[in-house]
Amino acid sequence: MRFDGYDFAIVGVVPILSNMMSELYTRDSHVVIHNGQYPEDRAQKNEPPQHVVKERLAHAQRSLDMIGKLRDEPRLGGEGDQDFARRLAKYFPGMRE
Repeated sequence: MRFDGYDFAIVGVVPILSNMMSELYTRDSHVVIHNGQYPEDRAQKNEPPQHVVKERLAHAQRSLDMIGKLRDEPRLGGEGDQDFARRLAKYFPGMRE
């Protein structure tokens, strides 16, 4: 495959994108389902400051929207972050909340 004069091996790109989406989904779905906490925060029973929670939730929302678009599963009108993350879970078997 050629793109702007460069050869790309799709076979090598797809697994990389898939791994990146899995990592993003794992982190960001956890953030929206657990109200802005990373897994480490929950393990240490650490409550991040409210401004940090807002930043994490905004980033997670953008990330999940991107994943949804790449998977041809855009966010439904009025769908909340937690519901959207749970709906995308079907593309990431084995991921836990």
